[in-house]
Amino acid sequence: MQDINIINIQVLEAMIAEARKVTIVTHQKPDGDAMGSCIALYHFLKMCGKDSVRIILNDRYPSYLDFLSSDILNGDIIFFQEMKDTAEILIHDSDLIFCLDFNAFHRTDKIEEALSTSKARKVLIDHHLNPDRNSFDLTFSETEISSASELLYQILIRTARIGMDATLLPLQSSTALMTGMTTDTNNFGNSVYPSTLMMASELIAAGVDRNMILSKLYNRSKESRLRLQGHILLDLMKITDDGVAYFILDKKTQEEYNVEEGDTEGFVNIPLSIEKVL
Repeated sequence: MQDINIINIQVLEAMIAEARKVTIVTHQKPDGDAMGSCIALYHFLKMCGKDSVRIILNDRYPSYLDFLSSDILNGDIIFFQEMKDTAEILIHDSDLIFCLDFNAFHRTDKIEEALSTSKARKVLIDHHLNPDRNSFDLTFSETEISSASELLYQILIRTARIGMDATLLPLQSSTALMTGMTTDTNNFGNSVYPSTLMMASELIAAGVDRNMILSKLYNRSKESRLRLQGHILLDLMKITDDGVAYFILDKKTQEEYNVEEGDTEGFVNIPLSIEKVL
């Protein structure tokens, strides 16, 4: 983890100490890892005494992640496409902007222009290839890691305030980090490294209720989502002779099953359980 070194951690801590107004952004159509890392950082910054912290999202996140935002102060999550003027003012008035789980501004969709023109100092925390380092004042980029949530954990745990003791993280942060890592690894099904398992162990030891997280993520599906999954597997999925599985989810089908953002998350991984699918 080349970017996670004592110098960068100290620079980050100085940035946080000097900032009065902080904004957190992530990629469009935020998933579990995006929201987990954003909400974890929000609570850490609040613990650091930052009164003005906003999470600005291009779109709404899936409803099954609502449990993560229950402790967010009213008005501290803003949806850019619904409150464009307010969001732009906040971004341009920020001293510090955290960019989580994306490698370049264009991945934020409508937020891109405001980010590009803001004079705020910007910190990137991301696990994707080819980060646009020139757009950021400080970059934490690591591809050999499970998720942005794990990368953020590895950063926060090394700050002077936490001192490698996960019990000193706000429980809301720890819960959000565990949630983000769990969703991005498909519940430890892929992209798992030794550091991932160590993170999970340390967070559980610090009091994270993993059973609650799993229940919220995987046992609260809408009936229509389960029926859609059955329809896809029975009627829509095709498998080529070369072992490629695919399906097309057209607009009519989405309307018939009342598909909302996040309803199809994980569907693409299901065919991988078939022996002849490569």
